[in-house]
Amino acid sequence: MTTVTAHIPASLQPGFDACRVITRERARNFYYGLRLTPEPRRSALYAIYAWSRLGDDIADGDAPVPDRVSSLDAFEAETRRAIDGVPSDADPLWAALAHTLSAYPIEPAWLYQMIEGFRRDLAFTPIKDRAQLEDYCDLVAGTVGRMCVAVWGLRPGVDPEEAMAHATDRGLAFQLTNILRDFGADFDEGRVYIEADRFDRAGLDPAAVRAWTDHGACAAFIRGVVTEAEAAFGRSAPLVDLVDPPCRPVLSAMTRIYYGLLQRIGDQPRLVTDPAGVRLGKLSKITIAARAVLESRLRS
Repeated sequence: MTTVTAHIPASLQPGFDACRVITRERARNFYYGLRLTPEPRRSALYAIYAWSRLGDDIADGDAPVPDRVSSLDAFEAETRRAIDGVPSDADPLWAALAHTLSAYPIEPAWLYQMIEGFRRDLAFTPIKDRAQLEDYCDLVAGTVGRMCVAVWGLRPGVDPEEAMAHATDRGLAFQLTNILRDFGADFDEGRVYIEADRFDRAGLDPAAVRAWTDHGACAAFIRGVVTEAEAAFGRSAPLVDLVDPPCRPVLSAMTRIYYGLLQRIGDQPRLVTDPAGVRLGKLSKITIAARAVLESRLRS
């Protein structure tokens, strides 16, 4: 995998500008890391994020389920057109996405896998076991990790398969953190992403954790998931040294933001019951981003 720095034609700039605005307004944790990416790779990641946000908004929207299914079908058809290089002019983001897909080694399968993840969110069924959980996490987060690495590029001589394996594990770490962060809000929407057999082994059910009926048991339960997320962060630690050096601050910043969230949950597990979720403040994110840039320069 080579590093690509594809020029953005002036005619496509409005589409990329729109994707940047969507990312800034909606990405929360991701934006503070993604903005550290050198151009034009930064704009490529904004396009990927804007595309994924559109699909996620369809799946999680308020429209009746049949309408959302139809909208996701249309979204998939528009995605296929972008992959084929004939994007729709219905929204400028499609042209930005098509350019990104043609300029970087992003596999079309990753986009279709993410769309399958959107469909699972729309027609949610409880996750039974660890295998189902890891499959879901790969669809909605491992794909993102692989797309990011495809855009960032790798150092010369790095095995792409090794890098993609680490990107998949980093996606798992991020998504387990998301699942913990949003547990209360997701439960209130009728969705529980922690696997059912984990609750069974702990002698708990989702409602008991949501109500925090037994502090000791509930805290131990949440910290068990925290431990698994920490393990995924650990397994994927080599990734930062594999990506193209100018993009290391991006990965470092995003990792620290998510790991910081995970640490807060481990320290105060009851935070997962807050419908507003667990958040890091804006100043904390800016500080993390600045530190990531400084450390990357010192390592170079």
